[in-house]
Amino acid sequence: MKTFLFVLVALLAIAGFSACDMSGDEDSECGPRNQLNTTMYYHEGNGIADSNYWGVEAGDTVKFEFLTFDWVTEEGLCSKEHINALFTITLNADSAEALKGLNMKGHIIVGLMDYPVLITKINSNTFQGNGASIGLAGWGPYDDSGIGYIWGYIFIRFKSLGSKEADKDALFHALQKVQLDIDYYKPKSQ
Repeated sequence: MKTFLFVLVALLAIAGFSACDMSGDEDSECGPRNQLNTTMYYHEGNGIADSNYWGVEAGDTVKFEFLTFDWVTEEGLCSKEHINALFTITLNADSAEALKGLNMKGHIIVGLMDYPVLITKINSNTFQGNGASIGLAGWGPYDDSGIGYIWGYIFIRFKSLGSKEADKDALFHALQKVQLDIDYYKPKSQ
């Protein structure tokens, strides 16, 4: 009897953990799993690229914003399934020490809903943030149609070096890559 109950509990736990993964379910309202890989910034050569925004916030903190260049449109995202998002930021360890008080925060936007993603330091030059199991099922205007859309952005903040040019120079010499990878499901019709 104990063995039967153990097996039953184990099966229920496995079913519960896999309930959000409908990719193999023939009755699923979602189609195949897909991945959007977006390089939001990549350091090339000696040139200084531009971010989407620069500004000084309260005190002497400077903020740079990077947006995804690609996003999944409402026709391409099944809102009946959870998504996962992974931000990866890579810095040049030799230049990163100039960014005092470095702080990063990612955001995943689904429709009009903003899901913040905490970015943490993995090692001396890599930061990551994982937005796991962002729920879409039953969300607002896309509930009936089963479709939605998604994109992302990230803020990078640090103590200003005194001028816009010095801040940009420090960031873009330290910053190697800003990457956002999103796992999502397409609508069944695709």
